[in-house]
Amino acid sequence: MIKTGYRLLQVDTTNTASQIVFAGIRFALAGLFVLIFASIREKKVTLPDGKILKYAVPVCLAQTVGQYFFFYIGVAHTSGVKGGIITGLGNFIAILMSCLIVRNEKLTGRKLTGCILGFAGVVVINLLGNSLDFGFTMMGEGFVLISQLAYATSTILINYYSKKVSPVILSGTQFFLVELYYF
Repeated sequence: MIKTGYRLLQVDTTNTASQIVFAGIRFALAGLFVLIFASIREKKVTLPDGKILKYAVPVCLAQTVGQYFFFYIGVAHTSGVKGGIITGLGNFIAILMSCLIVRNEKLTGRKLTGCILGFAGVVVINLLGNSLDFGFTMMGEGFVLISQLAYATSTILINYYSKKVSPVILSGTQFFLVELYYF
């Protein structure tokens, strides 16, 4: 969808600034819509306060800035097949980080088997009818991989912080905060 958006809006994939503006607008709008939705659901205007900001800033830096900064640039410099395969790693990286680094889950044989089979499934689905070259560039595949590490980090942060504050307000605020970063 990102590549389609680039084409439809004539975003020059060699112009990093254009890619970042495209991402910033998309996320600012998403954050605004989530906060409007939360206000409608709560039947009152829901604005982020200092407590939400304390949690939203690290999530914004990991997810919206880290993950999507690298993802938008990386996806413009790699094939859809390779981008899809590397993106498929994100959930498995999050599971492994949760078990091995944060240690809030136990790594079992079933989880490890699930990660291996799940990743193999992502590879097979992405390879059907397509060819895969094994080239690697930092600006392409490397950036997509960095984005997935940032995704895993943000997933762990969201899991932890959503126990302290509303996950809907946290999400809307962190998406809207990206406007301050990108613009």
